[in-house]
Amino acid sequence: MSRQDFLILLRRIAVRYAHMEWLKGMAGRIYTVLPVVALCAVLYGCGQRDVLEADGVPRDIEIRFMWDYAEGADVEGMTVYFFPHTGVGKVWRYDVSGSEGGKLTVPSGVYDVIALNNDLPGISLSGTEDFGTLEAHAVGITGLPEVSRATGMLYGASLERVEINGCGVTYTQHDGTLKQCPQGLMRCWPDSLSTVYHLIIEGEGAGARASGITGRLKGLSEGLLLSSALPVGGNTSVYFSFVRDRDNEVSGETIDFAPSRDQTHLMLELTAFGSDGKKYVNEFDVSDQALNSPSPRNVVIILRDVDFPDTDPSGDGDVGLDVGVDGWEEVDITYDTSDGWWN
Repeated sequence: MSRQDFLILLRRIAVRYAHMEWLKGMAGRIYTVLPVVALCAVLYGCGQRDVLEADGVPRDIEIRFMWDYAEGADVEGMTVYFFPHTGVGKVWRYDVSGSEGGKLTVPSGVYDVIALNNDLPGISLSGTEDFGTLEAHAVGITGLPEVSRATGMLYGASLERVEINGCGVTYTQHDGTLKQCPQGLMRCWPDSLSTVYHLIIEGEGAGARASGITGRLKGLSEGLLLSSALPVGGNTSVYFSFVRDRDNEVSGETIDFAPSRDQTHLMLELTAFGSDGKKYVNEFDVSDQALNSPSPRNVVIILRDVDFPDTDPSGDGDVGLDVGVDGWEEVDITYDTSDGWWN
């Protein structure tokens, strides 16, 4: 029986009871029966997948962010996009403070949803008109083409075909199960969309020369497609500094949006600065370490037995680098690392 036929039947039953003479003295019972009939109609309607409701009716729902896949994430707020599933209609954006979630008023309809943290300074978004085109891009450095600056971790989650109506929210959860009416609660499971690269450099006197060495990780992706977490755009690189761990070891880290297994040619460029103002560069191919890392989002790259040039002034008054060390070439580069912007 269709929903419309069912409602017609209920109406006929109510009319018949209202006209029965033997119920004239039992008006109280009539008023008891009718609410029950109405309740049955509501419950029957909510059980149907084709709820007869026009899109656009404001509905109050609650969104809750579950951080099981990104333990330790500390975000100040999240932005949630509701894209019409058909691709036609208005895109709704909501900013939610904190990391737990909150209440939203969303017009009824069927949506594809993307949520991401909104506390990264300088990050740029493009393609905000469609679920399949929304991209996040790292912060570029003015005057330095193909160079970006890491500003923090990016977290995100996506849900497809989220149906909002008078009964609540229906969608497929992260474990593949279908969450149905009548509750108006929608859960999202944000995951890290960034890759953290930990770089460890071992070599004679590396610790003593940490203040005179910077790094540049080249071959990273400048953007990320949020619906699929895949890299987009051209190549970029990120500068970073090293700190001393031990006399013969320094370490540093940097962040990129794309997972390491999508990088096919990753180069680590080291720059040593002499006290005479000269700069020397050496490059190392670290693609294999990145691609074979046990964790695609937490990559450790180690360079061993790096023979660093001498950055200390010599005893006879001459200053500069020992240019006789193999692999180090004198270069004329224009970027300035004195203000720490590469971190």
